[in-house]
Amino acid sequence: MKSIFSRVSKSDNGKISEILSRKYQMMAQNPFVFFRGSQPLFYDDLLKDALSITSPNSWLCGDMHVENFGSYKGSNGLVYFDLNDFDEAVLAPVHLDMVRLAVSLILCAREAKFSSEGLRNIVSTFFQQYAHQIHSLHAQKMEVKTSRGTIQQLMKKVAQRKERDLLMERTEFIKGNRKLQHNTKLLKPERGQKKLVMEGLKPWLVQELKGKYKVEDVGFRVAGTGSLGVHRFLYLISKQNKQEKQWKLIDVKQSAKPQLVNHTTFSNQAQRIVAAQDLLQDVSPNLLSTLSFEMNWYVVKEMQPTEDKVSVKELIKRPKKMLRYFEDIATIAASAHIRSSGKLSSASADDLLEFVNERSWQKELADWCLAYAEKTVDYSLQFSKEWNQNLTKLKKA
Repeated sequence: MKSIFSRVSKSDNGKISEILSRKYQMMAQNPFVFFRGSQPLFYDDLLKDALSITSPNSWLCGDMHVENFGSYKGSNGLVYFDLNDFDEAVLAPVHLDMVRLAVSLILCAREAKFSSEGLRNIVSTFFQQYAHQIHSLHAQKMEVKTSRGTIQQLMKKVAQRKERDLLMERTEFIKGNRKLQHNTKLLKPERGQKKLVMEGLKPWLVQELKGKYKVEDVGFRVAGTGSLGVHRFLYLISKQNKQEKQWKLIDVKQSAKPQLVNHTTFSNQAQRIVAAQDLLQDVSPNLLSTLSFEMNWYVVKEMQPTEDKVSVKELIKRPKKMLRYFEDIATIAASAHIRSSGKLSSASADDLLEFVNERSWQKELADWCLAYAEKTVDYSLQFSKEWNQNLTKLKKA
């Protein structure tokens, strides 16, 4: 039998080894973090199990789980709460997004010590709320006024943050010049490499910001779980106004082929991600765009003081709020699918409605999700054991 560590690490070929070790250390902590970091393993198992369910092709997040929702400032300056990770976005059967999110809900509730009956009720409620939103044929916006509970509290809190606060948190003055603060989450590049990476953003500055900004500093950003190990940069850029300099922080993330087969064709992977994000989100974040650098494609966006998410650690402390939050993200998931319906080869909203009306899918998917959550727990224990054994071998070597 092939080890779980081998199955997981196979999909990470070509990523930065130093950062990958951090990813595996995090995945060895608990089943939910393992699940976040093992998306290829999840779909490999799901597709091999050959469920009898057939569903219409829709634009999917591709890695839909509890912590891939968050608040952000849209290009219109307003704060929203929505899906926030589209690296794995594809056009594929809609139930694939649904089961990945459902398993993550189960793992989250499992950490909060829900009973077996409680876990099944969570899945049933999630599917029912998802179907209810599809029935409305309306994509729900999550703004401060239209949200509630945990999401509303988060949005109110993060809306108070200022760009200057983010700048002060992420930068420092060195010999009179503002520079990025390098730490465990932002690694300092070597001198020769730094110059090359700084030059790489210049074409984007000309295209998107009319050449008015220049690069002041750059670092390797360490963020996320599943995507740890891909090339990701944080740029500090500035332009001189009459009275003072204006600053922006720019997040640049390498794009790769999605785990699922995509049924549409794009000239590059970054274009796929940006197109899917434009379709699935109500409003896209500021400066969302693409960049070509050193034979790779990247997704670019402005880093914002308003970007945040609801963490599993916080949810498990408040089970009642957790359940309301689960209902809300079911609404968001369905809204994203409605929003993208009929676009770029996606099925129509009527097709989605016909699928949820069938209802026979609910029990089969619920049974599979509950069983797979338990399998994930076993995988997590095995992975943790194998990772620790691997660390021991490296130390002895």
